[in-house]
Amino acid sequence: MPHATAFLHAPPNEQAGTRLAPQACRFAVRWLLGLPVVMEPFVCPVCSVGSEKEHTFDTFGDHALSCGRGGDRISL
Repeated sequence: MPHATAFLHAPPNEQAGTRLAPQACRFAVRWLLGLPVVMEPFVCPVCSVGSEKEHTFDTFGDHALSCGRGGDRISL
């Protein structure tokens, strides 16, 4: 997507909202590089609660981008 990596060029500034927490920055960079973001897959604790189907959070973090439960698409 256009401008998907624009955050890499934004100077970190809390007042402007361009500062990422270290954990979120590590996740984003590892995901962009196609590296695993977690050591092993696990059942998503957000969307699998109360659901008949268990959704797996894969090692590359792709589920975090599509998980529709909770207040955020990515929950770290």
